[in-house]
Formats: sequence, C-alpha cells, structure tokens
Amino acid sequence: MIEVCNLKVTYRQHNGTVPAIRDVSFRLEGGSSCAVIGPSGCGKTTLLYVLAGLRQEFEGEVRIKGAPVRPRRLETAVILQDYGLLPWKTVWQNAVLGLEIRRISRDEIRSRVSRILKELGLWELRNLYPPQLSGGQRQRVAIARSLALRPDVLLMDEPFSSLDALTRESLQENLLQIWQRTKMTVVIVTHSIEEAVFLGQKIIVMSPRPAICLAEVTNKGVGTPGWRKSREFHRLCTYLRELLAGEDGCLCAVK
Repeated sequence: MIEVCNLKVTYRQHNGTVPAIRDVSFRLEGGSSCAVIGPSGCGKTTLLYVLAGLRQEFEGEVRIKGAPVRPRRLETAVILQDYGLLPWKTVWQNAVLGLEIRRISRDEIRSRVSRILKELGLWELRNLYPPQLSGGQRQRVAIARSLALRPDVLLMDEPFSSLDALTRESLQENLLQIWQRTKMTVVIVTHSIEEAVFLGQKIIVMSPRPAICLAEVTNKGVGTPGWRKSREFHRLCTYLRELLAGEDGCLCAVK
C-alpha cells in the first residue's frame, strides 16, 4: 500500500537550509497499522505530510498503491493534532463536510454518517458545537468525518496527545476496533511508546533530526486480547524506551 524509498526532506529558510529527513525507507502492506515514534522535532509530522501529499518538495520515491503520492488523493484521510473542526458548525455538519464537498447524495450522507456517529457514541451530541464538547468528543468527531469518506489510508498526527490517560486509552480501543473492521492502512505519529506498541503492527523508530530510521520493529501482539496488560507488551515498551534513549542506537532493524 505505501512504499517510501530514500526519502529526504530539507526545509529552506532565509539563512540556509535545514535537513529534516535523511534516507528513510520502509514499506507497509495494505490493511496494516504503523506507528512512527521519535524525539520531538525529528521529522515525524513532516513524514506524515509527505504521505498525505501536503508536502511535495522532497527527494526519493513515495508511492501509494503503486502510484506516486499526490495532493488531494480522495482515498487518503488525515487527522491532525488540532482536530480541524469548524467551531461554527455542529457535530453533524462537521462530520458530513467532506461528503458534501464531494457532492455525495443527501440520502447516502444521512445513512453513512448516522451509522458512524452512533458507533462512536456521538449521535446524541449531533446538534452540539465543538466548544460544547470535551477533547475526547471532539477527537471522535474528527475520526467520524474521516471515516465517512471511506478511506483506504488513514494518517493521524498525535491524535490523542492532549487527552487524559483514560480517554486516550478509550479512543485507542475505538481506533483499534475500527481498523480491524475496515482494514484501512493506518499510520499514526505519536510520542507515546505505549500507544505505538498498542496500535502499531510495525513501529518505525526515528532518530533526532535529520531523521533516519533507527529501527523497524514488527509487533505481532496488536489486537490480541489482553495485549496492553501482557508481559510482552511491557517488554517491548522497555526495549523501545532504551532504543530512543540511545542505549541500543547501533541497531538499525529488529524483526
């Protein structure tokens, strides 16, 4: 589904250039989940923007379903940190916005969005506005708007970072169930090691800027019952924490 080969991104500033990503390569199979972790400012969000077609200035190759990445790919949905909700529109109006832009029929919009809002526990809140919602509820609206588009690729940038621990875990469970049902390809950028281990079948560990791939870790426990409480879950969290701290920085790949 996603192929990245020798990706290099450089930011141009008035006093010169700043390298952000250097020679990053990886592949993701269709229907898989991937978590990208690394230090703050290492280029994780830049990588997501490239995959979304929002940043077109880069070197190397980036392909989605065999085609070069491009802006406005209809099958790609993006959820950013600030949710991207319009405060003057209701939950319902925010959720249907993408479908209205694509001129989907009113009956299809009603059928598709009603089901998603009920699934995410938002149906009773459909006439409220974003300022009247909690952070977790606003994030659910952003997820609903993306799911309504029926994407095959979902890109998420620190989607749960501003939420309290219990709300964050609840939304992680929601996302896991949605991914298992829809078989979308999901890429989530996160600072949370535990979140990466809970959601990412593949975990890409990035170095400080300019980012390279320190490790690609295959995580077979995702979606198994009791995974968050298992010994292997905590062992993998510890390994990633040590890797990010530099104790095993010489590793380039772990399978």
